[in-house]
Amino acid sequence: MALRAEQDANENAPIAVSVLVVYDEGVFSELSRLSATEWFQQRDQYMKDNPDHISFDIVGWEVMPGQEIKELAVDLQARKAKGLVFADYYNVAGRHRARFRPDRRILVLLGDKGFDVVDLDDAGE
Repeated sequence: MALRAEQDANENAPIAVSVLVVYDEGVFSELSRLSATEWFQQRDQYMKDNPDHISFDIVGWEVMPGQEIKELAVDLQARKAKGLVFADYYNVAGRHRARFRPDRRILVLLGDKGFDVVDLDDAGE
């Protein structure tokens, strides 16, 4: 996976990003209803409830406007999983959540008012 933030992303403020690989269907259903604001408010409790990474794995960053993070490897457990990305935008309404397939290479493009997840395997990159 990779991340790229536009120069003017998030009103020139850092963006907290959480990438989750979720193994438990019930937990995925619950998490996929949260907005990014709700996720970041409740993240610590979700992590305390998942100390052994049985339900999900998580990686996170604070991405600065204009920053690019290339080719990060996310370790996956050898079982079925679904992915979620949350981006904590400052003063911008929206859910700021997206799904992805953990078995695919992705690029998270952080824009000024929201983000997109690009499947690099489909894009031919």
